[in-house]
Amino acid sequence: MGLSDGVPGDKNWVLETWPEGYHLYDHHKGKKDAPRHDPYLMGSTNVKRFRSVPEFVPHALWLMTDATLNRANCECKYCTKQPQRIISQNLGFTTRNASPSVSGLLRPRIPREQRSRASRDVARPYAAIRKAPRPVKLPAGPTQVMVYERHNDLQILTAESSLKEYQRWFREEEVIWCALDPPIFGQENITFWPGIVKEITIKPEVLSRASTEVPPQAGIPSVHSADDDADGDPDPDHVDASPLPWTVQQRNVYKVKLLGVSHLYFVEAEFALPYQAYAPSVGLIRAIQNVPIDQMTLDNEKIAAFNPCLDQTPATLEAREERFREAAAPYSLAVEIASGIANFWTPTDEWDYKMTVPPPSPRPLPGATLHSVMSAAEGGPSTSSAPLASGMTGSRDDTSSDELQKVSMRMLAPPPMPTFTQTRFQGLWWGAERIWVDELVRLKAARRQIAPQGAPDIYPPSPPSQETIAQLDPNGEHAPEEYGARNRGVFMKIDGLFIVEIPREDGQGTYNECRASGMLYELADDTWKDPKEKAVQTNGKGKEVETSVPAPDYQGAFAAAGLHPSSLSNPPTTPSRSKDPVELRVGQPFMSAPSPLKPLPLPNPDPAVPLSQTATSVTAAANASAPETSISSPHLTDSTSANASLSRPDPPSGYPLPNAPRGFKFRPILTPGCQVVVTVTLISGRYYPGLFQHPLLAPLARSLKQDPRLCFHDETSHQLLSLEGLNPGYFNAVDPGRWKESRKAMVTEADKEKRADLWEIWMARLREKDAGAMMDMDVDMDEGAVVGAVEEPSPLGLADVDA
Repeated sequence: MGLSDGVPGDKNWVLETWPEGYHLYDHHKGKKDAPRHDPYLMGSTNVKRFRSVPEFVPHALWLMTDATLNRANCECKYCTKQPQRIISQNLGFTTRNASPSVSGLLRPRIPREQRSRASRDVARPYAAIRKAPRPVKLPAGPTQVMVYERHNDLQILTAESSLKEYQRWFREEEVIWCALDPPIFGQENITFWPGIVKEITIKPEVLSRASTEVPPQAGIPSVHSADDDADGDPDPDHVDASPLPWTVQQRNVYKVKLLGVSHLYFVEAEFALPYQAYAPSVGLIRAIQNVPIDQMTLDNEKIAAFNPCLDQTPATLEAREERFREAAAPYSLAVEIASGIANFWTPTDEWDYKMTVPPPSPRPLPGATLHSVMSAAEGGPSTSSAPLASGMTGSRDDTSSDELQKVSMRMLAPPPMPTFTQTRFQGLWWGAERIWVDELVRLKAARRQIAPQGAPDIYPPSPPSQETIAQLDPNGEHAPEEYGARNRGVFMKIDGLFIVEIPREDGQGTYNECRASGMLYELADDTWKDPKEKAVQTNGKGKEVETSVPAPDYQGAFAAAGLHPSSLSNPPTTPSRSKDPVELRVGQPFMSAPSPLKPLPLPNPDPAVPLSQTATSVTAAANASAPETSISSPHLTDSTSANASLSRPDPPSGYPLPNAPRGFKFRPILTPGCQVVVTVTLISGRYYPGLFQHPLLAPLARSLKQDPRLCFHDETSHQLLSLEGLNPGYFNAVDPGRWKESRKAMVTEADKEKRADLWEIWMARLREKDAGAMMDMDVDMDEGAVVGAVEEPSPLGLADVDA
């Protein structure tokens, strides 16, 4: 070592072996296929481990020189509590990057012998002329950018986070309900106030570790500790210590502009609900209407200055009643404005989508057999190609067979498929909610309304599992199908939003209609085993039995997607979006016609038709009476153009489905490669994963856990269960019917209209009250009749509140 007395320092020394009880370990950390190697020397009773040679050198000297092994004589950094830099300087170690133990082993470099004579050949400078090289042309990327808000909202909603599932439900400019703390007390308490989300921030909170060391529970956010594992600490100077006495947890805080008043409210996720999850009770509306009109605050400045969020509740009963009367007018205005915003809609973030649509395969002629069709397809090209090749002008007799085959393949190949450009949108303002493409939404239809027995490209509803039947109907009083997916809601993962030109009924031009496409899903029991997607019927010998399946109506599918089959042979044109706001329609009202997803019943066979032709005649009659549009979509193939898609994550790893309600799973009900095309009026609203885990909805969740049959018989819970998909979407649906070009225009128009409507009602009530006070009551004592009585005024103006 050369550092202790009695040891000559003119030589390099190394340890012959480790001290007794000491061992060197190689700690692996990181990826399994490429780990990081950290050598540790362990064995000391005073120190946990040594991480480097300079750390162990003073400790080794102490072991070799101190016979008493008194720890006070050890000069290592763990015993002296000094930084390693000072200890290394005292021992004379250099501070260069090379390790001291290795630097001593390096031998001095011996210079080469100089050449006796210089090289006779002198290198000549190089000069030449060449073509300038061109860089490799990279493939063009997407030229249309995905909206940042869309990616952020979808990623947060579907990401597996340790925070609360309801922590990041809401989006900017959405209308939500904010819980008031404390509420406004009266005959019926005002516990929620509507508002618009303006900003979303993250609030860190420092908590005592003693208050957070509890087992994890549903609905409680996880806590992130500030200390790390000692083994994973890359700092060599790290000293093991006890855990920190504090922890940090993060919460999402919404900055909300309360409607009807000029106040901002900072509300945490635990005190906010979706707009569709709450509605003022009938008792609260009546209590607002019962406030005398002369005791209400009707001044616009006083209404705007009202603060619904006080720090403390008024002490006396009279003060509480006075505050309730002051809140009657602002609360009425806020509820009406929120209801007005929920009546507007508009698609947003327009972009051009390019696609190629393969033409539908020609249908076989009536009465044609499988053998004749295959023979025609197999013999057609060969019979027509021979005369064509022999009769071509300028053909050569010496043309080889390979060249003729190549020419015939080029001539007989199918023509290139035309490319269509379609106006699409990335998002949708749908009432109070913000909906994005690639998001799972609820539909208004029930599962039993969509091919209850199955149809081409549509699976039948999944039955209940045995566990569900045993829990809900142990006595077998109802049919098992009643507890399956047929009575639940339907979901759709939106794949596209686009505009379709629809001819007017009077034949005078066309109008634009907004439609959505995507895959349909149902809620199946998580314990139900899904059978094979392709069921194969076999006979006793194991051979497949051929079954006839009606072909999908691709002609109607083209029309549903806004593409006419005639355009397959004509040059494609790009439909232009109408600039007239009146021309953009939301579509037909829900259930105004039979469900297009349910196949029409076949007509009765004609007795005059022979038995061998019965199937052909019935099918022809059914096709003749079928509607022009179809719910099945053609198999669309994306174009290879750079404008065919947006810059977005790949579908397999981009935005997975959110978590299903507890006890259920999402099951696709369409065959792979198919999608549904519906008008946007069938969209019921957003899906909020983990809704019943919200603290404000905990009473309902406990009731359903105690008696799951409440979801079938309790009318009060139907609306909330619809938000989870346990009931059809029409129980709780957003149904906007007015189009506005922007969200700002929606809020401005709703505020203007509702203020005017309420002001007209309030003024009418004031005039009626003044007229009643000035009118003399002339009572005829003989006949007991009242002359000149004035009827009680009607309503306050809350009749339009959405339930």
